[in-house]
Amino acid sequence: MKKKNILIITAVILSVLAIAVLSSAIYVQNIFVPKKLKPLLLESISGATARKVDIGDASFSIFKGVVLKDIKIYEQDGQKEFPGNKGLEERLGLTSLMVEGCVNLGYGRAAARACRP
Repeated sequence: MKKKNILIITAVILSVLAIAVLSSAIYVQNIFVPKKLKPLLLESISGATARKVDIGDASFSIFKGVVLKDIKIYEQDGQKEFPGNKGLEERLGLTSLMVEGCVNLGYGRAAARACRP
């Protein structure tokens, strides 16, 4: 009888943990990344580069972290796209965002650092 109780308790605990992980992933994918992180990154990158920036798609994967696709950085006039950024894609590790509070994005002249407030 004790073994059966231990198995039931273990199954309940593992089920609760699985639901917590799944709900966290759904929250990050559907609310945090598109509604909170994407605007923060747009503002930070635009401020750091002094250029207009557009991010086409922002998604989350447990294995890849945050993936930003179709990043467009424009010339200072805001009309023409910055040369060499066609199809730009960036992966952001969540550990650096959680631990340091900052994410490095891009390279060279178009590099920027986005930090949470």
